[in-house]
Amino acid sequence: MRFLLAACLFAALSLPARAADITHEPFSDGDGALIRVSGEFHAGDDRKLTRALLETAGQAVVLFDSPGGSLLAGLAMGRAIRIQGAHTAVDHGVTCASACGLAWLGGNRRLMGTGAQLGFHAAYYVDDQGRAIETGQGNALIGAYLNQMGLSEKAVLYITQAAPAEMTWLTPDDAEDLGIPVRPLGGADPAPTPATVSAPPPQAAPQPAPQAPWRIKRDASGGYMNVRSGPGTMHGVLFTVPAGATGVQVDGCRPADAGGGTFDWCRIVWQGRSGWVSSTGLERG
Repeated sequence: MRFLLAACLFAALSLPARAADITHEPFSDGDGALIRVSGEFHAGDDRKLTRALLETAGQAVVLFDSPGGSLLAGLAMGRAIRIQGAHTAVDHGVTCASACGLAWLGGNRRLMGTGAQLGFHAAYYVDDQGRAIETGQGNALIGAYLNQMGLSEKAVLYITQAAPAEMTWLTPDDAEDLGIPVRPLGGADPAPTPATVSAPPPQAAPQPAPQAPWRIKRDASGGYMNVRSGPGTMHGVLFTVPAGATGVQVDGCRPADAGGGTFDWCRIVWQGRSGWVSSTGLERG
């Protein structure tokens, strides 16, 4: 009976009717990609995500929208994300719960949109009568995984405290108290406060660059270039500039923020609006 319970532990964790939908969308600046993971997790989805991560040249950001599913798949996703140095995010008003929340914790940087919900509960299996039964074996695996992610015992207890039929929803205050760094997603969020967001690393001042006319390369991916709020692919998109657009003023260039890609980023001004673009998308006008 014990072997049967152990064998069913993960197969019975909300088995979905079909696998999660995983899509790979390269950033228009050519440095990295957005990987969307939606729907319930199924055995094998972790391998699909790993392939998508390996296919990404540059910084990957994994955007989750899922109620959870297979615990083993969720833990494997989180490990793959951490190994590849990818960031994780949950969009504005979107839910990522159960195994999805655990996978999200694997991010090198973790981002939450306004109104996003991150939910956690204890591991469980479903018995022959359809009842969700909490299991110490599953919680032990979750604890080991969270330890690998660098989280404290206090965080482990918090994440596994809710019963299978309940949910603990992560708040910014709880994240701060538990030592889980979380950043706001994109430019639509309110200005973060020191109590809710870890301070970013010091940034080197952009080096002066000639303010001669520049333009966006004509062969920019997708026909446009994303202009971001900071130097790196983890920063939110402020607006886009069409491929081949002229009259771009470059105010200075600098290396990307940690984890934000391998290319330099330049602060530009175009039609009265400013932001950061990858240097690979610029050329002399």
